[in-house]
Amino acid sequence: MVFKDLDYDNCSNFLKKIDDDYIRLSMIIHNVSLLNLDQYIDFNRIKPIYIYQSNSLFIYESLDDYKMIVPDKRQIHEKLFILKDFKIKHTKNDKVILLIFNDGSKIGILFYKQECLKEFLNFLNEIK
Repeated sequence: MVFKDLDYDNCSNFLKKIDDDYIRLSMIIHNVSLLNLDQYIDFNRIKPIYIYQSNSLFIYESLDDYKMIVPDKRQIHEKLFILKDFKIKHTKNDKVILLIFNDGSKIGILFYKQECLKEFLNFLNEIK
Protein backbone atom coordinates (compact mmCIF):
# COMPACT_ATOMS: atom_id res chain seq x y z
CA MET A 1 0.00 0.00 0.00
CA VAL A 2 1.31 3.44 -0.88
CA PHE A 3 0.86 6.27 1.62
CA LYS A 4 0.78 9.82 0.30
CA ASP A 5 0.44 13.23 1.91
CA LEU A 6 -2.41 13.34 4.42
CA ASP A 7 -4.84 16.11 5.25
CA TYR A 8 -4.83 17.00 8.96
CA ASP A 9 -7.71 19.49 8.64
CA ASN A 10 -11.47 19.00 8.84
CA CYS A 11 -11.32 16.84 11.97
CA SER A 12 -13.72 18.88 14.13
CA ASN A 13 -16.57 16.38 13.97
CA PHE A 14 -14.55 13.48 15.24
CA LEU A 15 -17.49 11.31 16.17
CA LYS A 16 -21.00 11.35 14.77
CA LYS A 17 -23.57 8.89 15.98
CA ILE A 18 -26.05 8.39 13.18
CA ASP A 19 -28.11 5.98 15.27
CA ASP A 20 -27.45 3.02 17.56
CA ASP A 21 -26.25 0.80 14.73
CA TYR A 22 -24.41 3.29 12.54
CA ILE A 23 -21.37 5.11 13.88
CA ARG A 24 -19.04 7.27 11.82
CA LEU A 25 -15.55 8.12 13.03
CA SER A 26 -14.79 11.35 11.22
CA MET A 27 -11.05 11.22 10.80
CA ILE A 28 -9.96 12.15 7.30
CA ILE A 29 -7.37 10.58 5.03
CA HIS A 30 -6.65 11.53 1.43
CA ASN A 31 -5.01 9.83 -1.52
CA VAL A 32 -4.70 6.42 0.09
CA SER A 33 -6.10 3.52 -1.86
CA LEU A 34 -8.03 1.02 0.24
CA LEU A 35 -9.11 -1.09 -2.72
CA ASN A 36 -6.54 -3.79 -2.03
CA LEU A 37 -6.71 -3.74 1.74
CA ASP A 38 -7.78 -7.38 1.82
CA GLN A 39 -4.35 -8.28 0.46
CA TYR A 40 -2.83 -7.08 3.73
CA ILE A 41 -5.44 -8.35 6.18
CA ASP A 42 -6.94 -11.81 6.48
CA PHE A 43 -10.44 -10.85 7.62
CA ASN A 44 -11.41 -14.50 8.04
CA ARG A 45 -9.22 -14.90 11.13
CA ILE A 46 -9.99 -11.67 12.98
CA LYS A 47 -11.58 -12.07 16.39
CA PRO A 48 -14.17 -9.66 17.80
CA ILE A 49 -12.65 -6.31 18.78
CA TYR A 50 -13.90 -3.70 21.22
CA ILE A 51 -13.55 -0.09 20.11
CA TYR A 52 -13.40 2.71 22.66
CA GLN A 53 -13.33 6.40 21.80
CA SER A 54 -12.42 9.66 23.52
CA ASN A 55 -11.84 12.64 21.23
CA SER A 56 -8.69 11.59 19.35
CA LEU A 57 -8.19 8.36 21.30
CA PHE A 58 -8.80 4.90 19.95
CA ILE A 59 -8.34 1.73 21.97
CA TYR A 60 -8.70 -1.50 20.02
CA GLU A 61 -9.00 -4.46 22.36
CA SER A 62 -9.28 -8.06 21.29
CA LEU A 63 -10.93 -10.75 23.39
CA ASP A 64 -7.42 -11.83 24.39
CA ASP A 65 -6.89 -8.43 26.05
CA TYR A 66 -4.43 -7.30 23.41
CA LYS A 67 -4.57 -3.50 23.60
CA MET A 68 -3.37 -0.70 21.37
CA ILE A 69 -3.79 3.00 22.14
CA VAL A 70 -3.58 5.55 19.31
CA PRO A 71 -2.85 8.38 19.07
CA ASP A 72 -2.90 9.61 22.70
CA LYS A 73 -3.82 8.49 26.22
CA ARG A 74 -6.92 10.47 27.16
CA GLN A 75 -9.63 9.15 29.43
CA ILE A 76 -11.91 6.53 27.91
CA HIS A 77 -15.44 7.92 27.68
CA GLU A 78 -17.47 5.32 25.90
CA LYS A 79 -17.45 1.83 24.51
CA LEU A 80 -18.72 2.22 20.96
CA PHE A 81 -19.12 -1.13 19.33
CA ILE A 82 -18.13 -4.79 19.25
CA LEU A 83 -16.80 -5.87 15.87
CA LYS A 84 -17.87 -9.34 14.80
CA ASP A 85 -17.44 -11.12 11.48
CA PHE A 86 -16.76 -7.97 9.53
CA LYS A 87 -15.68 -7.58 5.93
CA ILE A 88 -13.98 -4.78 4.03
CA LYS A 89 -15.73 -2.66 1.45
CA HIS A 90 -14.35 0.39 -0.35
CA THR A 91 -16.16 3.57 -1.30
CA LYS A 92 -15.91 5.60 -4.49
CA ASN A 93 -13.46 8.10 -3.03
CA ASP A 94 -11.45 5.39 -1.25
CA LYS A 95 -11.27 7.47 1.92
CA VAL A 96 -13.20 5.21 4.27
CA ILE A 97 -12.85 1.69 5.58
CA LEU A 98 -16.42 0.45 5.80
CA LEU A 99 -16.81 -2.50 8.14
CA ILE A 100 -19.97 -4.51 7.51
CA PHE A 101 -21.13 -6.85 10.28
CA ASN A 102 -23.14 -10.04 10.19
CA ASP A 103 -26.19 -8.21 11.58
CA GLY A 104 -26.09 -5.65 8.76
CA SER A 105 -24.78 -2.75 10.82
CA LYS A 106 -21.70 -0.83 9.72
CA ILE A 107 -18.88 1.39 10.86
CA GLY A 108 -16.90 3.80 8.68
CA ILE A 109 -13.39 4.57 9.88
CA LEU A 110 -11.68 7.52 8.20
CA PHE A 111 -8.08 8.12 9.26
CA TYR A 112 -6.45 11.55 9.17
CA LYS A 113 -2.99 10.52 10.39
CA GLN A 114 -0.76 8.14 8.50
CA GLU A 115 0.46 6.61 11.77
CA CYS A 116 -3.09 5.81 12.84
CA LEU A 117 -3.81 3.89 9.66
CA LYS A 118 -0.50 2.04 9.87
CA GLU A 119 -1.10 1.11 13.50
CA PHE A 120 -4.63 -0.05 12.75
CA LEU A 121 -3.45 -2.29 9.90
CA ASN A 122 -0.60 -3.67 11.99
CA PHE A 123 -2.97 -4.38 14.85
CA LEU A 124 -5.42 -6.26 12.65
CA ASN A 125 -2.63 -8.31 11.15
CA GLU A 126 -1.28 -9.27 14.58
CA ILE A 127 -4.57 -10.80 15.73
CA LYS A 128 -4.24 -14.56 15.38
